[in-house]
Amino acid sequence: MRWRSKKIMAAAAVAVAAGLVLSGCGAGGSSSGGGGTLTIGTGGVFTESNNPFAGTSSASANGWRWLIYEPLVQVNGAVPTEDPEPWLASDYEWSEDFTSVTFTARDGVKWSDGEDFGADDIAFTFGLLKDNAALNSDNVALDTVEDDGDTVTLTFTESQFVKQASILGQFIVPEHIWKDVDDPATYADADPVGTGPFTFDSATSSVAKLTKNPGYWQADDVKVEAIAYQALQGNDAILNGLAAHKLDWASSFALNQKEGFVDKDPDTNLAWNVSSLGIDAFVLNTAKAPFDNVALRSAISKVIDREKLVQLSSGGILSPVLSVTGLPQPVGDAFIDPEFAGQEYAVDVEGAKAELTAAGFSYSGDTLIDPSGNPVSMTLIDPSGWTDYLTALQVIGESVSEIGISTSIETPSQDAWQAALASGEFDGTMRYSNSGPTPYDIYATYMDGSKYQPLGTEVTGNYGRFNSQEGTAALDAYRTAADETERSAALSTLQRVFVEEVPAIAIIAKANTGMFTTVNFTGWPSEDDPYASPGILDRNISKIMVTLTPAS
Repeated sequence: MRWRSKKIMAAAAVAVAAGLVLSGCGAGGSSSGGGGTLTIGTGGVFTESNNPFAGTSSASANGWRWLIYEPLVQVNGAVPTEDPEPWLASDYEWSEDFTSVTFTARDGVKWSDGEDFGADDIAFTFGLLKDNAALNSDNVALDTVEDDGDTVTLTFTESQFVKQASILGQFIVPEHIWKDVDDPATYADADPVGTGPFTFDSATSSVAKLTKNPGYWQADDVKVEAIAYQALQGNDAILNGLAAHKLDWASSFALNQKEGFVDKDPDTNLAWNVSSLGIDAFVLNTAKAPFDNVALRSAISKVIDREKLVQLSSGGILSPVLSVTGLPQPVGDAFIDPEFAGQEYAVDVEGAKAELTAAGFSYSGDTLIDPSGNPVSMTLIDPSGWTDYLTALQVIGESVSEIGISTSIETPSQDAWQAALASGEFDGTMRYSNSGPTPYDIYATYMDGSKYQPLGTEVTGNYGRFNSQEGTAALDAYRTAADETERSAALSTLQRVFVEEVPAIAIIAKANTGMFTTVNFTGWPSEDDPYASPGILDRNISKIMVTLTPAS
């Protein structure tokens, strides 16, 4: 079986897939030799919406879609150099140029309603992606889908080198249920049928419950009898719940992770922060004046004290992005173009002012005036309770005041924040990138012109609305490159555009965070046993469920 080239594998040795804010909350419990309830907390409001294709469904936003529906192959986000582990597919094979892949359906797997799982379900799921652009969130370039016995062969219109993890990790839905769904993009899926280790039980606005699937193909290995999700507001509430052993698992970011959790009970409280080829960036709305002026974006980047910001916002858990390419180090070192090797961000207030005045900005006393004669100010937005991002924006506000820019910060709900990004009703915000085994995901997050829309039309990505034909063409070239030489040339262009045009301001090197207690369950992934990524939203969650054992 093939995964990716050895060169890329070595370069991405500590890169991981993206994880988002989640945690465990509620009353767990188990007895020696038996299972119990594992508790998880999130920041959302629950509904009985389990559509795995809809990013806004409760199952997707809070992570339990991966407990009901399973991937074809488990790609270990913690150690991407590992060979992926066949899951619903018992085998798979890529073509040399990554324009086709063949899966073999695992025998003996049943859907939770008792129906047999097979290659027809795999073919049906990818057929849905091919025929419904709204479902194809990863923009997989599907051409044909053909099943033959227990195998399914997918062909693509271009190389899927950068989409390998998405394709291998695609969840599968049952044809016998979804064939009768009129609109799979809006289907509520209130009573989901999956192959996963758990089935959906119920949901109120604050509590969602899942129970063990007795017909699961690895049921003997699942020692957790039930999972309870509880809605919590803010990182502090999550950390307090963990420290009180009311939660079993969290992947929310906590500023005082060590003092507020691990040190409270070092024998039972564990934390694991996995290096990631992803970043948190300060994103300006480049479709609005004066933020459409590259000189202003560059000047703002010059005055931000990244080391101070990261120390204050993460308590030193995370690291600043210092390479001008926006790539985190050391995980991104192998990808940095020689042209930019050794070039790092440094605070330069006088240099920022000189760049602004050369571009037509001026000063009225200490206030920066844009070329149209208006004072420069920014309204920054941060989801309520996201304390790390709030601290980051406060430091940014202090930094830009040095060049005459005034700021204010608003803290809407997470849903309202996301809606503001989609509509373009913001000036600036912190925003995480996607992560993957190559820099493609970072640059695509902030530079993908195919997702650009003018203000007034909602977008599903590239929330800064950066629109560079050269940058978009380089993304396309990297994605479809036939060999490493072509990829390297495209990557050089991407880095030059990022440095020269400042589509986003790279700030923080991301880590995928897991916090666990061993009061109720043991066997969590760790640095010593990195069998899975530790995030609640990750596709590896079913792998974790077959590994945990009750604490004695």
